[in-house]
Amino acid sequence: MAYLRTVCTRFLLLAILTNFLAITVASLTRDPREIHEHEDDDDYVEIGNYLLEVELADMREEFDFLNNPEQNVTFDQVVSLVEIVFGRINCEQRVDNCSKCQHDFTSDVFSSLHIDVVDGLDDAAFLRASPLFLFGAYEMVAVCQAGRGGTDLTESVVMASLKMAAPDSSNLTLTENDLEVILESIHDSYAESTNAKCFSVESVFDETVNDHEAGADDDELQYAAQAVVAGLLQGYCIGEPILPSTTDFTEAISDTYATLGVIPEEEFAHMLIDLGIGGEDGHDHEHARRRRDVIATRSKGRSIEKRATVLADDHDHANHSHSHVANVTTTCFSSEELLDIYGIDHEAGITEEQFNELSPSLVQQILSGACEITTTEPSDISKAKMWGYGTLAVFIISLFAVLGGLFVPCMSEGFYDKTIQTMIALAVATLTGDAVLHLLPQAVGLHTHDSSGHSAHAPTSPEMAYIWKCLVVEMAIYVFFVFEQLTSFTKCGHSHHSHTQSADVEMTANGQRGRAMSGQGSFANGKNGLSLSESKSELTANEVKAFETETPLPTEDTDCCVRGKF
Repeated sequence: MAYLRTVCTRFLLLAILTNFLAITVASLTRDPREIHEHEDDDDYVEIGNYLLEVELADMREEFDFLNNPEQNVTFDQVVSLVEIVFGRINCEQRVDNCSKCQHDFTSDVFSSLHIDVVDGLDDAAFLRASPLFLFGAYEMVAVCQAGRGGTDLTESVVMASLKMAAPDSSNLTLTENDLEVILESIHDSYAESTNAKCFSVESVFDETVNDHEAGADDDELQYAAQAVVAGLLQGYCIGEPILPSTTDFTEAISDTYATLGVIPEEEFAHMLIDLGIGGEDGHDHEHARRRRDVIATRSKGRSIEKRATVLADDHDHANHSHSHVANVTTTCFSSEELLDIYGIDHEAGITEEQFNELSPSLVQQILSGACEITTTEPSDISKAKMWGYGTLAVFIISLFAVLGGLFVPCMSEGFYDKTIQTMIALAVATLTGDAVLHLLPQAVGLHTHDSSGHSAHAPTSPEMAYIWKCLVVEMAIYVFFVFEQLTSFTKCGHSHHSHTQSADVEMTANGQRGRAMSGQGSFANGKNGLSLSESKSELTANEVKAFETETPLPTEDTDCCVRGKF
């Protein structure tokens, strides 16, 4: 036994020592990030993202095409361009294996231009490739079905195909009809990302072609194709814009407050006053009031003039009117329209970068006053007429009430009771409903009357939730009323039953009392003393006392009846 005890003790000590060593080794070899995973992750992410933004900013400055126009567009960037353009015209649904088609088409473009994919495309090469990109978008299904190398993308062949897009083309130049047919074909399956920036046949020709009637020659065709590809790549709508451009809001603010493109400090202070977020000096109050009166008119005239100049772009085409585009200085845009203007996905929401782009439109909308609630103009009716008409209306209503009261004496009693009960129920229901659903919510600030005199809230909107809660209160009052009436009916039925039993008891007591009085009468006359003793023997002492105290003395008629009965 001693030997076994020693072995067990040593084995237990060895197990404890082994576990201790295992825990120590695990703690020494554990990743420090696992120990502080909940403490330092946020800081680590913030530091990493900040350094990444710095690196991207440096790369953006280094590879920006405006700062470095001599750099080339790489092969991968051209593949991205084709993927985006083909994706906007629904390539995945219209073509089998769209990804392979995009890569093959890009390779064919470089092969047709005899340019090495390693070199990429400089500005001149990209201009030459633009008609090929436009042709690929125009004939995407045929190009993808032909496969790699299956389509002749020689520049001359492609240009000839584009020049013959319209049925009546001369194959000499790209006419407006040719480009219109091409854009209409693309537009059938095209998904734009914004309705604020658009391009059309007129705008492309205004930008790239000198003689619209003669059409675009080969050089002008390349520039026109490049303009179309730029619009497709950025998701601009095809046709005329139905919403203002994103720059219109900033331009409207600049037209009102800036001088030569710069907003002076004094004008910036006035802007803050108009926004209601800046402090006001003593001399600024009158200025702010006057400025609010003229800001819309001033901004409207200058913004329209400047916008018209930009759209004209030094071309005299007065016949192309853009007056259908909403003017930002006089239009209050909804949240959906603002998201459409900036091409923001409604379901995805607004990122910080997008909000920074959106902010000028919010500021401009506040400054223009376009979203302010307009009040109705005051009536021309004088106060004397208002009081006169009001008094007359009250008199007529009261007169009808008096005339209705004249018919009350002519009513039967039953009809009168039912009429009065109906009128009382109607009055109580009306006053209770108005108090619970209207007056009390207005008293506590849940319901207000706006200046327009009506409410635009939907029944299911959060602002109207109190209505449903008040309706529950109103229904509770009605339920309690019904319950009280049912209880009253139950008590009335029970009282009627009790009244019947009391009447029976009373009749029995009166009968017994009659017999007693008959016995007393007989005893007084000396005719029937035995009947008195028998009737008294049938009653208890308490009953006799109750009868003697509660029952009035019998009259002569009663006594005669009792005597006759006995």
